[in-house]
Amino acid sequence: MLTIAIDRLTEEAVHIDDVRRGRLADAMCAECNDILIARKGDIRRHHFAHEVNKECLGESNLHRYAKQLIAKEKKLILPFAWPKNKDPKKRNTGILNFASARIEAPKDKFWIDCLLEYEDGKELAVEIKVTSPISPQKKAMFREKELGAVEIDISHLAHRNIEPSIRQIRREVLFTPKNIKWVYNEFLNQKFQDIYEKHGIDFRE
Repeated sequence: MLTIAIDRLTEEAVHIDDVRRGRLADAMCAECNDILIARKGDIRRHHFAHEVNKECLGESNLHRYAKQLIAKEKKLILPFAWPKNKDPKKRNTGILNFASARIEAPKDKFWIDCLLEYEDGKELAVEIKVTSPISPQKKAMFREKELGAVEIDISHLAHRNIEPSIRQIRREVLFTPKNIKWVYNEFLNQKFQDIYEKHGIDFRE
């Protein structure tokens, strides 16, 4: 069920727990622009319902909420070390805190879902996958610019039978390494390149 909508006044993504009941939620769907009604009864789980377009799953609402969450908290737990330096014994692990974050940041001819900046100025591009993965052209740009990038896959939260709570979305976006994969990592790419070159293998996708 749909638990994320767009506030029609602020245009920010909001969770069903944070709005008033019915039309007083003043919510809409970012996917189809339909009015969303906040169903907050005593029997069924709280959720948003499309007023007209009953077939829309509202994936774009979840996508926007995830971007806002990352930008607000400015932290992520990554499956491998952040490539702050080349020494494996000194590289960071675990939850990483960032100094700043920008949503829909321009880079070359692309827009980055959320661009995080580490305290030393190094950047990390974060892409959110709800329906579509990162395009090959965008992946090539990350490699060309040597811009660290990860993709967070939360497509499972958009299923019709899933009713993600604020706590669940936060956990799946920020603190579940299995949902996160590296698109470009300077340290890891160099490590594998050295291994492949040692065995005479061309390190190119």
